[in-house]
Amino acid sequence: MSKDRVINRIDGNGSDKIPTGELLIDEEVIKSYLKYDKVTFDEKKEFVNELDLDIITINPDIKEDSIDWKDLEKWAGNDIFKFVLLDGLFGWGVDEMGFEAFMIALMKQSKEFEDLKGKVRESFGKVAENIEGRGADGIIIADDIAYNKGVIVRPSLLREYYFPWLAEIVEIFKELGFYVFFHSDGYLKDVIDDLIGTGIDGMQCIERAAGMDVDSLIENYGEKLCFWGNVDISELMKPLNEEKLTDLIRSYVPQKANARYIFGTSSGLVMGVDSDNLKIYKKIKE
Repeated sequence: MSKDRVINRIDGNGSDKIPTGELLIDEEVIKSYLKYDKVTFDEKKEFVNELDLDIITINPDIKEDSIDWKDLEKWAGNDIFKFVLLDGLFGWGVDEMGFEAFMIALMKQSKEFEDLKGKVRESFGKVAENIEGRGADGIIIADDIAYNKGVIVRPSLLREYYFPWLAEIVEIFKELGFYVFFHSDGYLKDVIDDLIGTGIDGMQCIERAAGMDVDSLIENYGEKLCFWGNVDISELMKPLNEEKLTDLIRSYVPQKANARYIFGTSSGLVMGVDSDNLKIYKKIKE
């Protein structure tokens, strides 16, 4: 039921309840909530079941000669939608070159930038060659291309050198039958049409603090994209009684019934979240 609930929302068919899920779940959050000293797959599964989450996200460890799929295949037999999270070009660039050097390479279209595009494309290709049959349902390409005022480079540069590359990556996974979401913090309204043009099925994050209003996005783009996130994690870090939790839900859930929307935070569940507030994931389905 959980997996179908997510698929129906992504496809725009509606579902019995609003699906819920997180980009990431810090093990310290699980320890605090369950009052355990360690976290294995069993504790993760218990936590997910306790919160009645519909999505689990796996971040594989990709090396030149191997891929550690973490717990992906353990989740395969469970009725839950399984996303695989992959760092995109900007993430690779900042990690390997540093932010300033990567920005310069992008703007100059240097050989280093073109080499990096090829390297990341090759990495995605390796994932595509090995992911079938492991139980995954979707891919999240995580690339923070924006901040709270807009994209971090001129949109024209992204349109010429980034979005065509991203479209190639999206196509690789779409041809294999996977749903593809794009994650980025920040204000993205100036390039949403470009993102739609890459073939993605949805966007994860939807940072309200950066002016990403989910009702406006659904009204303007809800026929083409599913939106996942929008909840500010800081809201869940302060004590909230039942009334305030209900008010919080009302402030974030889209006004349009059966909208292409998945409830969750913009950032994932990180240390500092109040364990008592995690009842919000069940409460939203009441």
